[in-house]
Amino acid sequence: MALLGPNNAIAWAQFRLRGGWKKSLGFSAGVFALLAMFVIGAAKYDPTQTTRNLFGWCTGLLGLAGAAVVLMAPGRIAAAIRADIKSGLIESHRLMPTTPIDAVAGYVVGAAIGPLIFFAGIYVLGLFCASGAGVPLAQWTFASLVLLAFSTFIWVLAAYVSFASKAGPGLLIIPLFAMPYASAGGLFSLLPGMTVLISPMAGGTIFDLRTAATMALPPTYAMAFAMQALVGGILFFAAARRYRTADAIGLDWALGLMLVIAWTLLSAIGLREWDIYEPRGWGVGGKIELSGRLIATMVTGMILALAPLSASALAMQHWRRHKRLRDPSPMRRPLFPGLVLLAVTIAILLVVYAPPDVPKPALGDVALSAITIAISLAAIYFLCAWLYLGTQNAAIPIIIWIIVFWLVPVFVDLIRFALADYGEADPIGGISACSPIGALIVIWTHRSAPIIAGIVMQLLIMTIPLALRMILRPRRATH
Repeated sequence: MALLGPNNAIAWAQFRLRGGWKKSLGFSAGVFALLAMFVIGAAKYDPTQTTRNLFGWCTGLLGLAGAAVVLMAPGRIAAAIRADIKSGLIESHRLMPTTPIDAVAGYVVGAAIGPLIFFAGIYVLGLFCASGAGVPLAQWTFASLVLLAFSTFIWVLAAYVSFASKAGPGLLIIPLFAMPYASAGGLFSLLPGMTVLISPMAGGTIFDLRTAATMALPPTYAMAFAMQALVGGILFFAAARRYRTADAIGLDWALGLMLVIAWTLLSAIGLREWDIYEPRGWGVGGKIELSGRLIATMVTGMILALAPLSASALAMQHWRRHKRLRDPSPMRRPLFPGLVLLAVTIAILLVVYAPPDVPKPALGDVALSAITIAISLAAIYFLCAWLYLGTQNAAIPIIIWIIVFWLVPVFVDLIRFALADYGEADPIGGISACSPIGALIVIWTHRSAPIIAGIVMQLLIMTIPLALRMILRPRRATH
């Protein structure tokens, strides 16, 4: 297998297309020499502040290395994949005797070699700065290795979103970096699972070189790496499936279900060990109640569950077409979609039992949440099943459906509350209960809104795509 070896043609082709050794080494050497001049100048400018200045350079160099492997490398990976898809060159690659796993690894490694060479140069320069600043070399090496391990996870994410969407790394960078920092850490505090996943960059961050002066791996980092390996492995195999054929389902029902379960596991770890993973220094963590974290975690799980459900709908449509055309090639019947819906609903709900030292949730709240989640996800499934009668891409309709039926009712209630007289309205009321997000808020914050009426309305909304699927399917089948 030529996963990372010299025989991986795609890896070396991508590296050569970006200048090869000459450009990578030349650029890195030039930047290294320029930075070395600045470092020496800063050390000689004020000898009394040499240690302090070099310590600042250590932090700055670590940030520069992070920019290379966490921001620059994913962009190169995405550009390489999208360019081959757009030009059609990837069809030629598929004819090569290269396994899909080797091919995806080739895109990732080949596009990242340049930033890795730059990262190595920054690491060497940082060794001299750390020595002059009194930072143990083991600590500098440890911080660099942690950053490199985290960047590998980001590279896999970039590869998957590039195969799955034209948006490329924008789907990765915006939610993973921009939103948490723009919300002053509020997203980290709302989503304990995300906090666990990127804890080396958020909680006890590696950029604080005043702590962790040994090579010992903290338990929080070890857990983060394990979960990054789990989530990254799922997405890596999904990207390999997308590489194999142009119309392949990347996150099928099995991989999608594994992703939902991984999210629940991440969230459970964060909720149970919140005292350890809670982001500090943001100023918002203590202001968010447990119910808010549970609701946000379940809603995120529902969004992730769209992948296995839509994949199940598409697989069922392919199988029905296969049977209708009497295609002699073998094709296994997909898993019954109701079982997929049941599995993701249970996986999402298990998170409510994770928080320690609190009373177990009431059975009625769990049952109402299960009904709400199942109805809303079933509606998405029927919407996909209807759309896949005539198209293979349902992303935009799904987004519109979520905005209209998940978000708009909550916004309407908030507008009603803003226009009402003081003390005469609750911000989350009966209109919000007609959406799954509003219903979960009503259930877990124990508001007085008519939750049963809201669930009935959600059930009626679900019948819209169900009726469209049942009515139009026979008509499409006659063509």
